[in-house]
Amino acid sequence: MDSYTNLTSVLVAGICTILSWFFGNFDGAIQILLACVIVDYITGIAAAIVQEKFETRICCKGIGRKVIMFALVGVTQITGRELFGNAALLRNTVIYFYVASEGLSIIRNADKAGVPVPKILEPVFTNLMNGIITEMTVH
Repeated sequence: MDSYTNLTSVLVAGICTILSWFFGNFDGAIQILLACVIVDYITGIAAAIVQEKFETRICCKGIGRKVIMFALVGVTQITGRELFGNAALLRNTVIYFYVASEGLSIIRNADKAGVPVPKILEPVFTNLMNGIITEMTVH
């Protein structure tokens, strides 16, 4: 192997190690959140185009919000691991809260674009969000 291949391998391994330390395992919870974030962003752009209200500034604000969302997931991963000895408990609670929020946003985007949404979806995400909020306030 040449030195560039070795350097690339070391950089990729280092980045993956840092991401794993910060976010935890790339498990189902983080995969669902990543999928919801991507779909929400794409449907938001599509809805804006359909409504003829597309603005780059608003797209950038959306990216900023999603960066902050992932930062909070990472912080809860570290906090859960260091303070409670169980990183997944706090992290997954935050992830599922954001999954519910993104799911509701996807539904709103579809509605704005004139796409019919099955009525069963909104209660699923609303109940998920309300269940998490209730659990957090009870304990």
